[in-house]
Amino acid sequence: TALVWLALFLFTLVWGEWFLRLAFSPAIAAYSRLFSLIMLGGIFANMANALGYSLTAMRVFRIQPFINGIELVVNLIGCYLLIRYYGLSEAGLAAVITPCFRLAILFLVIRNRLNRRCG
Repeated sequence: TALVWLALFLFTLVWGEWFLRLAFSPAIAAYSRLFSLIMLGGIFANMANALGYSLTAMRVFRIQPFINGIELVVNLIGCYLLIRYYGLSEAGLAAVITPCFRLAILFLVIRNRLNRRCG
């Protein structure tokens, strides 16, 4: 599925404005950069979801609400600051930053748990 997200991201980079104009309107097509950023965020969200499933498969449940809470706070702060200072067109960066942050946390937690079990 990561390849599908990558293909969608590349599609939005090349034909995103055209697609938005065709599907919606020229006013919406002006946000093609936002569209591309959301698709890029989808790549990282997909990878973070896979690691989240791995954490569940490892039967590590207690830390997951804290990870989700931290992710929520990062997303709220990111959206607030990006929209306030850069407008809606740059708010898509929050859709990239948040799953990257979650991906990093999940990776560290899984690595830590595996080191405890194997080391």
